[in-house]
Amino acid sequence: MKDIAAAPIIAGGLGHGVAHAVFFCISLLTPAFGPGTFFVDRCSKIPFFLLSALIALAFVTIHTFSMVIAFNGYAERNKVDQLFVPIVHLVAGMVTLVNFASGGCIIGIPLLYFIAILTLLHCGKMVWRRLTENRGRQGSM
Repeated sequence: MKDIAAAPIIAGGLGHGVAHAVFFCISLLTPAFGPGTFFVDRCSKIPFFLLSALIALAFVTIHTFSMVIAFNGYAERNKVDQLFVPIVHLVAGMVTLVNFASGGCIIGIPLLYFIAILTLLHCGKMVWRRLTENRGRQGSM
């Protein structure tokens, strides 16, 4: 099995995440032209633009590391990694719906970051495993 280069995959994942964040934030231009800080009635404790930036950052993280997980899953024909990415993305998208509840952002943002950290940890575990396997193969030669 051929080893896949990690740098282009990480760059692709980061590009995908940044593109998602840009398109997510384009819709924020209209309220951005108003005076002062903008709050939403459903989440009056956190400014709207900060909330949007936090959500975008979580999705950039999820997309970046999901790209590495997906490419590795397809390279190794690992069904768990292949299914992990769309399921995590679906769950992360559904978690953002919590923000529609009154005060839901106080719960929704930590849940979203929990999913982002879960994705990061899964990717880190997978990369560590691949590194130790490659080191073991190089040491036995």
